[in-house]
Amino acid sequence: MNEKYKGIRKKGKVVGLLVGASLIVMLTVSLIVALAGAASCPSSPPGAAPRNPGIPSGALCRGACGRDCPSTCEDLPDISICAPDGEHVCKYKVIKCGSHQGCRDHDDCYDACALRSPPVFCPWGGQCCDDCNDNCTDQYGYLKCASWALGNGPYDSWLKFSYPPVQTDCNEKNGWYCNEANDHNYYFDYYCADSKCDSYHITQSKNCNDYDGWHCVGANKRQKWDGYCKVGSALVCEYEVLEEETCGANAHCSGGTCHCDEGYQDCDGDGNCECPPGWWCEEGECVPEASTFVLLGFGLLCVAGYFRLKRKEN
Repeated sequence: MNEKYKGIRKKGKVVGLLVGASLIVMLTVSLIVALAGAASCPSSPPGAAPRNPGIPSGALCRGACGRDCPSTCEDLPDISICAPDGEHVCKYKVIKCGSHQGCRDHDDCYDACALRSPPVFCPWGGQCCDDCNDNCTDQYGYLKCASWALGNGPYDSWLKFSYPPVQTDCNEKNGWYCNEANDHNYYFDYYCADSKCDSYHITQSKNCNDYDGWHCVGANKRQKWDGYCKVGSALVCEYEVLEEETCGANAHCSGGTCHCDEGYQDCDGDGNCECPPGWWCEEGECVPEASTFVLLGFGLLCVAGYFRLKRKEN
C-alpha cells in the first residue's frame, strides 16, 4: 500500500509540474504578444494596476474582493496618456473594484501557492488553498469571508485596474497639409501632447506661388501658371494654366520668355522675328540684303565708268 501511495504521489507531482509549466508558457506567450502590441505603452496608466499582472497563478485583479475581477467591479472613464517615446497615445479601459486587507492577504496567499514546487493552483489545489481560506475565517469570520468571495463588501478601499492599452501611432497623421490661403504646403510631423495626437512640427514647406508666371512648355510654347496647394499631390504644389501662347516662327522659349533665334530680331516692331536668310529691314536693323548694297555699289561703278569714257572722248 505504501509503495502504491508513493507511486500515486509521484505521478501527481509530475502532473502538477506539467500543468504548472504549461500555464507558465501560456502566460509568457500572452505577455510577449501583449507587449509586442503595445511596445511603446506602459502596462497600465498612473494610479491603476494591470488587470492581468501575468503571474503564475493566472489570476486577475489582484487585491480585489472576489474571484479575479468580479461582477461587482465598476467601469470608469477610459484613460489616455502619451507613451514615453512621445509618438504614441496609449488608451486604457479602466475598472475599479472593492478591496479589503482580508481580500488582499487572501489573494497573496493563493498566489504564493502557485509559486510552490510543484505549484498549487487555487481554489482547486487542496491543503495550501485550504490554509489560505482558514486564515481568512480565523481572522475575519465566515460571514465576511463568504461575502468577499462573492465580490461584496465590506471594503476598506477601491482599486483601479486597466486592460491592455490600445496604441495610436501619431505618425499615421504625418503628411502634407495646405494652409488656409491654399498657396503653401507644409509637412506636419505629429507627436503626442496632452494625451492626443493633435500637435505637430513643420519640417518642410513649399511655396506654391513659386509656380506663378510664365513657363516654357517645349521649345516654342509657353504657359502662364497660377500655383496652388493640393493635399497629397506627388508634386506638393500644382498649377492651373491661365494662358498659353506659341512663340511664332524663328523664335524659341527660354526662362518663360519668347526670344528670337540667333540672327533674327523684331525688326519692324510687330512682335515677329524677321530677317535672315538674306536679311533686310534696314531702319529697324537686320540688313544687309544684296538688293540694297550690291545694287548701290554697282550703280556707283557704272557712274564712275561713264565719266571715264567721257574723259577719253574729250
